[in-house]
Amino acid sequence: MFDWIAFKCQTFSYNYAWNDYSKFLNSVPSKLAIAFPIIGYAIFFNDYMAGRLDFSSLTAQAKTHVLLGTEAKLRFAFIGLMLIALSNVLYKILRPKIMRFGESQLEFNQNVDDLFTFGQIRDFHLQIMNSSYDPWTPDGKYYHEEWEAFENDCVWEGLGQGERRINRTVFETEMSKRSFSEAKKRHASLVRSILRETYFRECRQKRLSLSICLSFALTGYFLVLSPSVDLTFAVLLDTFSGI
Repeated sequence: MFDWIAFKCQTFSYNYAWNDYSKFLNSVPSKLAIAFPIIGYAIFFNDYMAGRLDFSSLTAQAKTHVLLGTEAKLRFAFIGLMLIALSNVLYKILRPKIMRFGESQLEFNQNVDDLFTFGQIRDFHLQIMNSSYDPWTPDGKYYHEEWEAFENDCVWEGLGQGERRINRTVFETEMSKRSFSEAKKRHASLVRSILRETYFRECRQKRLSLSICLSFALTGYFLVLSPSVDLTFAVLLDTFSGI
């Protein structure tokens, strides 16, 4: 039992990364929550609204709560929305830079294919090869010969400047065979391996910041949902008390 728990904890720690929580931290409710604290005071803490939002029409009894009064519910909702908005802002500021090109592996791969140059792919390769630690995934364990073949298809350095003028026909023929887009198609497996290894490694950076963002977001959603849960229990208690 303890071995199973230890294994699950190690697995969670190993895979704890920003991209797994991007949809939660950067969801539509999180983005919309930014607007609520701005107008929240005018709405939530208005005395007239506080007096009207007692939901008395839902229950036959005057009591429309179990633990939270009307004012507490409004305060919980306001503070919760502020925390959700704060978590979204911190997410956009603190997330790894690589996530600006995609919040998922698939989105990242698509953007790299459209926007990145051979030089940027080469930088990813050098980071993998020159790292002081082993690759994080099996994708990072490709052979150097595979990279050399891909690089040769992208950039040809067979002739110097002087030889290019003398052997212009040879040079133009060879250069016509060199195409980054065509090389990516011929070496698609290698490129995917480099991108997967890079994305996985980079998304594991700054995990303390990720924990802070998740703490704010989870606390915020808890506070926002608490009034609804309290009201639900009040309605259920009133409903079943008459049975």
